[in-house]
Amino acid sequence: MWGVYMKNKYFKLNKDYILVIGKENKGLIYDLKNGNMIELEKTWTDVLVQLENGIKIENVKSSYTYDVIEKIKKETMGEFYDNFIYEEKTRKGMILPLEGMQKLPPIIHKCYIQMPTSCNLNCEFCFLLKSYPCFVCSKNSNVNSIDSKAYKTFLNNLLNLNVHSIIFYGGDLLSYINTENLLDICLNSEKKPEIWILLHWRHIRNNKILEKEIYKKINFYITFSASDIFDGENEKNFSLFMKTLNYMKEYTKKFELTFVQDSEEISEFKIKDMLDIIINKYKTKIYISKLLDENNKSFMNHLFMRVSPKIFWNNYYYHPCLNGTITLNAEGKILPCPSMENENALKEIFLENKIDKYWKLHLGKIEKCKNCIYRFGCFECRAIEAKTSQRLNGKSLCKKGE
Repeated sequence: MWGVYMKNKYFKLNKDYILVIGKENKGLIYDLKNGNMIELEKTWTDVLVQLENGIKIENVKSSYTYDVIEKIKKETMGEFYDNFIYEEKTRKGMILPLEGMQKLPPIIHKCYIQMPTSCNLNCEFCFLLKSYPCFVCSKNSNVNSIDSKAYKTFLNNLLNLNVHSIIFYGGDLLSYINTENLLDICLNSEKKPEIWILLHWRHIRNNKILEKEIYKKINFYITFSASDIFDGENEKNFSLFMKTLNYMKEYTKKFELTFVQDSEEISEFKIKDMLDIIINKYKTKIYISKLLDENNKSFMNHLFMRVSPKIFWNNYYYHPCLNGTITLNAEGKILPCPSMENENALKEIFLENKIDKYWKLHLGKIEKCKNCIYRFGCFECRAIEAKTSQRLNGKSLCKKGE
């Protein structure tokens, strides 16, 4: 239909659509307008590469040229031009040049602070390798913990920066004598960051402390697992868990959940039914954390996201999870994330730009990811990859980039 019209014309993707080429001429279009990632046949990729490089339509070497253009035009993803033009792709905000300008104060998206609190629940999954480890409760295994004065000093310095969320974690936080004092410091800050507490649901079950006024301003990440909700055929624990969530809904600001799949004896149907009940009743987010066997590489450590301009360009320059994250553990060490405890502690993290080693570790720097067409729309956990591969930039739990 476009045959005559196409003569002497150029054709290219519109500014909301970005073509990325990978190994073996694999291609993918990032639809920044609708959030889709569209994988292409190699023949289509070849046509679009030529068109995007300024080859006239009539000179494109492919028998698929007209089919490709007709489909792209029909989906309003591309346009004809009399001359080949350069058009800046859609961006979120302005990307500053990396050199030659004064650096802005760092933006901290998430700061994890580990409390010196123990836990008596003895969950079997506590120290096991698992997905979404930073959203699963954990306990402090160190005896040399810093004192409350050190926490207050760190918080006061942190709150002078641009911090979005502060997440307190580590054991039974509600039993720690200084928890509310630290929450007060955060809540009284002019920056007003979002405050979260991460803990196991059993630490809340019969705890009336949440009825205090301060907790109405606090968000919670709550961990629960298959083994403690389904005690054999006895569903009593599930009933208690739902009562706990009712209590949370009444007395706290907001909560999100992490479900640890730590039992293969519970059917997937039963688990799905339970999660659907929770989501429908509480309209909350649930992270699914799976236990990982270092000898079993079948787990796929990737999560494809709806790709907005913000997500695409963040992943272009930075790591999808580590960027903007720092951690203070109970020993007083500054770490890139709660689950990268084996990394060297960062002292002058901003003065010496040490944190850039982690924040700017975009997937193009990861061995198996650098040629993957999905790397700008992928979320991965670098902590579990570093542990399983024994290298910061290693990758063993994904086959997409192969």
